[in-house]
Amino acid sequence: MFNSFSRKINVGKYFEYSPRDVAIAFKAVAEERYGTEAIHGVRKRIFRSPVMIDLIKVQGGETQGIIGSLLIVHPSLRGTFTIGQKISLIEYEIAEQYKAETLSFLDAIDAYLKTKSIYQGKPIDISGEFIDLSGINQDDLIYAPSTHDELDANLWTLIEKGDSCKAAGITIRKRRVLLTGQFGAGKTTTALLTAKKGMRHGWTFIRVPPSSRKEEGAIGAALELARHYQPAIVFIEEIDHEQRSHNSYAFKKILDDIDGALSKSAEIIILMTANKSDAIEGAMQRPGRMDAIIELGKLTTPEIRKIIEATIRSQHLDQNIAWGKVAEHCTDYPPAFVREIGTNALLSMVSKNQTIITTDILIGAADRLRNQHKACARAMGFSKD
Repeated sequence: MFNSFSRKINVGKYFEYSPRDVAIAFKAVAEERYGTEAIHGVRKRIFRSPVMIDLIKVQGGETQGIIGSLLIVHPSLRGTFTIGQKISLIEYEIAEQYKAETLSFLDAIDAYLKTKSIYQGKPIDISGEFIDLSGINQDDLIYAPSTHDELDANLWTLIEKGDSCKAAGITIRKRRVLLTGQFGAGKTTTALLTAKKGMRHGWTFIRVPPSSRKEEGAIGAALELARHYQPAIVFIEEIDHEQRSHNSYAFKKILDDIDGALSKSAEIIILMTANKSDAIEGAMQRPGRMDAIIELGKLTTPEIRKIIEATIRSQHLDQNIAWGKVAEHCTDYPPAFVREIGTNALLSMVSKNQTIITTDILIGAADRLRNQHKACARAMGFSKD
């Protein structure tokens, strides 16, 4: 392969990106610099597969990436390269005369990744699947004014006004925010709304759903991924589930991952949810481990009215609805249940061949949901009645 008098260099370069990203970047840059005809598959060792053109999912479709061992034969570069399938490593064996071109080639791959990464600034889950945010709309979420102010001050401002925050001396670092509230309070939807805001401002969003024992490393992997694609938001759903489902050692490992996996200068927000904040171990809530705890789902009469009015067209609502009375029958209901009151009331109106929804119809719809709400509360540990 090489001139017998040429000293061979056999090293590798690690990239701070996902192996899938590296596979795509290698193919794109190699073909641009050397042409497709210069790339040849090779079996370097008996058990190692030759080069493989792999279809990799990107947002909106698929693209190709190169994984495995290959030979590049070109006037400016000749050598073997191996692109890792599970690690972000490109190994290469070249004659010394091709060292400068090889380093330039690898630098070009790095530059490609900085501007054309498939994950940077995108919403993904821990497996690398892209999250569809097309159905997430801020108008669909109704918060009490105080709750909205908390979300804005402790979460969204850092994302939407990052430059202003930095100018004011505010560092994002590893900011940790916990969203609490009963079932149907809108915790997950709020997190996905945060992802949509982040996407507009170049933030990567990484979702970690409630994990099982065999996925105990998922949180650590998500934090590592976030380090490569910062600024980033790591969304850990039902952190109290982690505490319930794992032994004390495993839960301590989660805390250690959050505390120690990232540098203090990392631009990463760790967003967590829990049904009840008092279910979280005290060590998790101490200052330094949690920057803000925001409770969702507490609704006053004005918010209840807004949610119902967002569900029912104005021409079907009596102009003299006694909203205070309706709210009395919605005690402890989270937003999801209040929205269902609107749907239930519409169905009742249609079944009775009516065109107007009155106070009594809304109250009847609210009361019909009471047993379901109690059952959910018992199942989720909010009530023993």
